[in-house]
Amino acid sequence: MTGRRWLAVVAGIGMVGVWAGVQLAASQWNPTVFVKFGNERDLAYASARLGPNVFDASQEGHDGKLFYFLAHDPLLTSPAELEPLLDVPRYRAQRVLFPLLLRPALLLGEWWLVWWMLGLNLLAVGLGVAAVGHLATGAGLSHWWGLAFALNPGVIDEISLSGSGVLAYALAFGGMAAVTSRHDRWAAFAFAGAGLAREVALLVGLAVALWIWQEDRRRALRLILPGLAAVAGWAIWVGQRLSGPAGGQLGPPFRGVAEAARVWIQTGRWLPAVLAGIVVAAAVIAWRRRWLLTAPILAFALLAPFLIAPVWLHSYDISRAMLPVFSLLALAVAPRRAEVSALSGK
Repeated sequence: MTGRRWLAVVAGIGMVGVWAGVQLAASQWNPTVFVKFGNERDLAYASARLGPNVFDASQEGHDGKLFYFLAHDPLLTSPAELEPLLDVPRYRAQRVLFPLLLRPALLLGEWWLVWWMLGLNLLAVGLGVAAVGHLATGAGLSHWWGLAFALNPGVIDEISLSGSGVLAYALAFGGMAAVTSRHDRWAAFAFAGAGLAREVALLVGLAVALWIWQEDRRRALRLILPGLAAVAGWAIWVGQRLSGPAGGQLGPPFRGVAEAARVWIQTGRWLPAVLAGIVVAAAVIAWRRRWLLTAPILAFALLAPFLIAPVWLHSYDISRAMLPVFSLLALAVAPRRAEVSALSGK
């Protein structure tokens, strides 16, 4: 990667880092503001390990606290201790890569783990900017368009909740970049990592593989089968270690968005509706210009109608669920320096 491209990576990390710094300053530099401990049981667990200075998210607990719990036992060696801490144990434990990478920080102490949750996400921002920048140059754009990852609302919302989506989609876009460079082993590895960080992120790799399937079926299978095997294999282990339903955020088509729309109208909460409109517009653009860059947009647009109402109700949830759409849409509609596409992937 050239020096100029490194500048874009540093700029992306810096911009998100400044935003995170503002949030930290507003909370007396307490990093647990990003972890979202949100009920008495969670706060008691955290306070026993971190002391009394734990930010109270006031019943708005979210992903971060669950990854904090999972980081203490990412491989599920003591399920009886871990299971009561998770709302939907099998569903949460499926996303193993993020807590697995967090785990080493515990060697230095509990507060190191909390800080590393933010630090790892900032590093993932850099990876995502580099990957999207590579895709941008292949599409005849400046590498600075890689900042479409750092400025993605889903990325910001993931960091605010200490979710695994930044890492997952940075790896997914890294896999796409590797495909365009014909580094297929790295691509397959990246897609597998993306799926283990957030299972739905494997949909990016699947969309790419289906695009390539048209001309090279063997290559398509080499790209996606390792990821499918990794996610399925880990799911089997999770099913053996933890009880209860696998959970998920999917339901009958269009029911969730219809239920949420009634709430939007009643409450005047329009930001989720705006994001939904962007997803629809992105799907239309992607359908009209079908190529490797837009294949994941179509995949997530097909997923969107099946999302349940709680996802559609909040902008911070729908932005995270549709995260890859926003970055890839920016590249798809950006004015190009030339009608060049190194993104056939074939």
